[in-house]
Amino acid sequence: MAIQFPSQPWSVGQVYVGPNGESWQYDGSAWNSVGAPSPAGSSGTSGSSGSSGNSGSSGTSGVSGLNGSPGSSGSSGTSGLSGSSGSSGSSGISGISSGLVYYYDGESATQTVPIVSLITDSLLLFPNIGAQTTIVTSSFDPTDGEIKIVQFLTPATTLDTTTIIPGIWVNNLFAQRTSGIGNLVYWITVDEMASDGTTLIGNIATGSSSSGTSITNAQSNYIYSQFVSPYVLASVNSRIRVSIYASTTGFNTAFTIEMRDSTLSNLVTTLAANISGSSGSSGTSGSSGSSGSSGSSGSSGSSGISGATGASGSSGSSGSSGSSGTSGPAGATGATGPAGSGVYYVQDTPPPSPSQGDRWYDTSQGIEYVYINDGNSSQWVTPNGGGGGGSTGGSTSPGGLDTYVQYNNSSSFGGDANFVYDYNTGSATITGSLTVNDTGSIPNLNTSSRSLFASDGTTLAVGYIDSKKVESQTYPNSEKSATLQESVSESFWYAGDVIEAGKVTATLLDVVYLSSGGTGWTTVDQSSATSTNLLGIYVSADPDLILLEGHIIVSDNNSGAPGVDSLTVPGVPIYLMERISTDPYMTTVVPTTGYVRILGYPYFRNAGTNTHLWVMKFRPDNTWVQI
Repeated sequence: MAIQFPSQPWSVGQVYVGPNGESWQYDGSAWNSVGAPSPAGSSGTSGSSGSSGNSGSSGTSGVSGLNGSPGSSGSSGTSGLSGSSGSSGSSGISGISSGLVYYYDGESATQTVPIVSLITDSLLLFPNIGAQTTIVTSSFDPTDGEIKIVQFLTPATTLDTTTIIPGIWVNNLFAQRTSGIGNLVYWITVDEMASDGTTLIGNIATGSSSSGTSITNAQSNYIYSQFVSPYVLASVNSRIRVSIYASTTGFNTAFTIEMRDSTLSNLVTTLAANISGSSGSSGTSGSSGSSGSSGSSGSSGSSGISGATGASGSSGSSGSSGSSGTSGPAGATGATGPAGSGVYYVQDTPPPSPSQGDRWYDTSQGIEYVYINDGNSSQWVTPNGGGGGGSTGGSTSPGGLDTYVQYNNSSSFGGDANFVYDYNTGSATITGSLTVNDTGSIPNLNTSSRSLFASDGTTLAVGYIDSKKVESQTYPNSEKSATLQESVSESFWYAGDVIEAGKVTATLLDVVYLSSGGTGWTTVDQSSATSTNLLGIYVSADPDLILLEGHIIVSDNNSGAPGVDSLTVPGVPIYLMERISTDPYMTTVVPTTGYVRILGYPYFRNAGTNTHLWVMKFRPDNTWVQI
């Protein structure tokens, strides 16, 4: 407890006896303890006590002090080693998702050029995985020109459809050149045949030596790709014939075509999909690694400040005094107590060079300290129950009702029904407005879901330009897609993957490409680079924004939105087109020159006042064909 010394001035040698009988002497700079009183002699035998009065009611308990802050967590133990992975199961035969696959099949044969009797073999829906067969062609010279090596015919069965959708047909031919030098190339031609297999109905696709695939001395799968335009067969009973052509620049060339076993030469079409092979069995799981040792526990947090003691209850009435007992004889005088230790400082700064047990009353804050050494370090600490009378702090009780978020309300806790947090659902609700201040043009607002919705569930949403900024364009709520489909806004709209471009040389709403020469984004012009590089649509000039993939309003009359030529029905492919003057950059008509590349599909036409507007799924294909 703090010692209340006499009022100043003090004189050197002045002695003051404290309330506990301890004597203090002033040496000109501090009060020093000079001894405690001797203990009193033993008391005589007390008389019997009178009966106790009734106890007074207990005072209300003081408010509990704040809990100390938790100790820091111990460091985590190191993780055990991972168990080794089980061996992988063998892979099943790869299925093809792009269309029906026909497998070349026939018996082994040899032939020389010029070919007298053309070989006609089969196109099978299911591969023949028996022993390998080959077709060997020899004595092939440059003077023989472009010759048909072999032809394959589908079986006389009914097809599922007569419609061939446009796309890439991929021919996988296992082959190798066995003699000769120069350049040996092959290509294919696809025809529609009548059910008899001999009557030609029409040509589906025709390759050429200029687009042919070279066959070398290495045994390998030589791939030839052929773009097939939209085609309608005359009947479901029609048959498909594939002819393999070749030419060479070297004399006495010989080469081998391989079928069956592990060399399943095949043709991937855009007809109905084939059946995927079964998956290989899973390998056994590796054994688990041993657990890492546990980290050491963190040190305990310091204790919270004790709450103030409650007021004492009123005393009960005193019982009647018992008769006094006979006084005992006086005890002998006790020995003089030991001199007290330590120095008591009264000043507004910590005393210099303190010793164990010294006390210091800080006059600037009204707090008493004692100097101790706990075995690890020495420091001034406040003894239990020892603080001086500081100013009254704010309320430590939570403000408002349960779930109210707390805030500083004039140095006390405050809470309000307009700002609540439900710990059961993990959601916070603000009734009123939320203001986000930022010095930039776009607020730095992060949301892990990349979207914000209004309380009525309608159309508020946001999307990222980069990892920090939020793009101010509003997108439709996916849960309200029916509202979007009822009427597309008459104003320009887009949503999806949008980037901020560093440099753009184009007109707003142009289809643009990213130059590989470092010149930024430029309007497409049907050259190789502009048609095969990364494509996008220039959707904003301030800042410069490029839509790489997503949804966008387009126009079938090239007005107010990116234009699409000959757009009349939904669901059809939209191609990149060769633009002349003010023509659109997109069309639904398959181009006959330049590069053929699908940019996306229209899926909804506006039912509002402007029926020329459509919503398009913009997703440029990663493949293309040069016509």
